[in-house]
Amino acid sequence: HAQDFSLIKTKLNKRGLDIRVGESGWGNADKEDIERVLYSVAAELEPYFPHGKLPPIKVEHGDDTPIALYEKIAGGQYVILLTAKDRHWSQLAYQFAHELTHVLSNFDNNALRQSKQQDPNQWFEEALCEAASLFALKRMAATWEVSPPYEEWKSYAPALRRYAEEMKRESHRTLPGGMTLANWFGQNENAVRTNPYQRANNEIVATRLLALFEQYPDQWGAISYLNHDSKVAAADIREYLQRWYEYCPDTHKPFVQQVMAELGVSDKETHQRLASAGSSTTSGQ
Repeated sequence: HAQDFSLIKTKLNKRGLDIRVGESGWGNADKEDIERVLYSVAAELEPYFPHGKLPPIKVEHGDDTPIALYEKIAGGQYVILLTAKDRHWSQLAYQFAHELTHVLSNFDNNALRQSKQQDPNQWFEEALCEAASLFALKRMAATWEVSPPYEEWKSYAPALRRYAEEMKRESHRTLPGGMTLANWFGQNENAVRTNPYQRANNEIVATRLLALFEQYPDQWGAISYLNHDSKVAAADIREYLQRWYEYCPDTHKPFVQQVMAELGVSDKETHQRLASAGSSTTSGQ
């Protein structure tokens, strides 16, 4: 059966997540259909953020690149620009999930970005957003197989899944044989800090983050504690992630430690403990 869109929208609106879609630029796609796709994306991620109010968002079409703007407009709305149009639902969902994740991770609470300076840790947030895009697409595919926004949209479910799987299989997303993520990061830390928009590098990290989030989806809520300290943006990645760990409640701390260990940036004692414990570090969550 088709989703009861009004119920989904009402539920998300009560959390504060009111999505307003711009009138033009969407090609041959109806504004109402765009809205349903965007709410479908939000509905897949919202359950993992049970605490606090979610933000209102205005979504407009843009011609340059998908982006979430730092400046808010009337009513405290964030503005997200997407380049997808027509009925390319997979691309639309992929782009929106990425930009929504920036918003959910407090991307605008950052002293460097607010002053339009380069943020040497932005690459990590970009990797998180990439992981969220593929996660949301796969979850949407499963939902639309059973309960799409319209009954006839069931046929789009395989396309959503295929889009995500084809991206996951891209060769540049895979670590070289025999190399751990920590080894790779040791060799590429300077490169990612210098340019946070190197997709090939970000997506190697995103591949591992996605695997962790697929195993422990409840840990998506941890990203709402990222960037709480606006002044830590210029720090090295070790301090940046340590501050994330400190702001997280206990339910997310082991997961953040696991991420740090994967990158090889936890302190020696923590790294050894996590390595010996293996996946048990995230048990009971």
